[in-house]
Amino acid sequence: MEFRTLQPDDIELRVGMANGNGFSLLLYKNARIDMQLLDETVGSMNWKRQHIRDNANCIVSIWDDAKKEWVSKEDTGTESQTEREKGLASDSFKRACVNWGIGRELYTAPFIWINGHVENDQRARSGFKADQRYVGGLKVSAIEYTEKRAIKKLVIEDANDEIAYSFGVKRSKAQKKETPKKEEPVPVEEPPMPVTISVEHAEEIKNALQETDSNVPAFLSLFQAKSVDEMYETQYPKAIEMLNKKRQTMKGDK
Repeated sequence: MEFRTLQPDDIELRVGMANGNGFSLLLYKNARIDMQLLDETVGSMNWKRQHIRDNANCIVSIWDDAKKEWVSKEDTGTESQTEREKGLASDSFKRACVNWGIGRELYTAPFIWINGHVENDQRARSGFKADQRYVGGLKVSAIEYTEKRAIKKLVIEDANDEIAYSFGVKRSKAQKKETPKKEEPVPVEEPPMPVTISVEHAEEIKNALQETDSNVPAFLSLFQAKSVDEMYETQYPKAIEMLNKKRQTMKGDK
């Protein structure tokens, strides 16, 4: 049993990070696609899901007719900033489906950088409610994979069907001749992929948040992160500086 690879209409986009020069994009799937692929591949009557630990963990089971038993795979999720319980259940389900191989190929995606100013980083990060597949009109228009299910070609277009980003697309010699060199855009160096915060620094921030009785959601919103573990290492100095100042203030009040 093998689940098919995700196609353009199955893939959604969201902003990973943004600055004054542009923003990075992440490829992801939603829970509806997971359910669709489970129905397509094993049949709607041959799989089930179970949530435990207050939706923190999800178990996805598939019926093995040869063994005459359910085979299960489990994973844990993280809360969303909007609907906490629903977001947690959905995230744990999506991650459990990745354990079965659904959408695992998205982890082979290249670093995607779109040049241009983002007026509202938070709106861009969460995407547009009208259609989550579009971030500012951007959408995946083409994708291809290697035999090992790694992404070898990726094209993202804007609302005008113009290519905003491409990977693994070679221009033909004829196309190169049609465009004079002087009209070719100056290549822009893409910023390096941000490094996720270390385990030690994440634990230090968590302890400081607890000691200072801080409003965790408000704190995370300042750094546009869903959890401390998803913060970037470059955000650590500013975060610990803020918390140390709060510690000093609390000592002064005593």
